[in-house]
Amino acid sequence: MKHFTIDRSYIKDRTIGRFTGMGLDLVTLELPWFFNKRNQSCIPEGTYLCSADNTGKHQWFKINNVVGRDSIEVHIGNYIKNTKGCPLIGLKFDEIHNVMSSEASLKLIKNTVGDEDFILTIKQGAADMWL
Repeated sequence: MKHFTIDRSYIKDRTIGRFTGMGLDLVTLELPWFFNKRNQSCIPEGTYLCSADNTGKHQWFKINNVVGRDSIEVHIGNYIKNTKGCPLIGLKFDEIHNVMSSEASLKLIKNTVGDEDFILTIKQGAADMWL
């Protein structure tokens, strides 16, 4: 099974990360950590099974079995206002850590995994990764 990692850094008003694996090197944007509170927090660090999502709101990739949460998807979005707790993926950051080229990055993941399930490990990365 394919495996990807998000190495996170927690900054003032957002959580930023680096999504790597299977030759991909992308960036992520999430809400700040707020104790896993629904619609206000990024999801907890951990290892998750992800699957192609053909029924959800955004229909990209569903992150399964997030404790205390449901309907968590990796989906298109460039700004913190585009998420209520889901990771947004991009090719790179702008100067204030919004993600750029979100749809293109999700197509890269889709081309890499197809409709297969994959493992996603989310963990804290280097604190100064992009700062």
